[in-house]
Amino acid sequence: MSRAIPTETSRPGETARLGFLLAITQRLAKQHYGALLAPLSITPTQIEVLNLLAHLPNVAVGEVAARYRVAPPVMTNMVEDLVRMGAVKRHADPQDRRRSLLVVTAAGHRLLELGGEIRAQALRDMTTGLEPGAVAQLEQYLIQIISALDAVEAESEIKSSARIE
Repeated sequence: MSRAIPTETSRPGETARLGFLLAITQRLAKQHYGALLAPLSITPTQIEVLNLLAHLPNVAVGEVAARYRVAPPVMTNMVEDLVRMGAVKRHADPQDRRRSLLVVTAAGHRLLELGGEIRAQALRDMTTGLEPGAVAQLEQYLIQIISALDAVEAESEIKSSARIE
């Protein structure tokens, strides 16, 4: 299926088209990755959360929510799905029995391994036709965009907390 995407470049200072292209790219990339992950019965969001948990062993849901930038109840639902799948296990915090900590199971690590292979395939599919230098440059630009958004978000939080005080 062909998609009608404007081919002309933006004029200097014009950001609406860039935002449109970023949004389309994100949506299409997630759809493609999701289609490739479907045989594993896991979604791109679930594999992202599972990957985060693998890098933060024995972590509470609240910390994962903060790192993933979602509300704790949203993360609780995501984690519950992963627990039902057998990819994540909850256990009591030895310092505070009221709190549960999360750990990725062997089945979860296997999903991550398979998901990593699928992610690599999805990235190859998405960057077909780009020179390796262009892919590296795109990665650097995306890192800069994320850093800029982090800075804007941090500034916004500082202003919000100043208004509260």
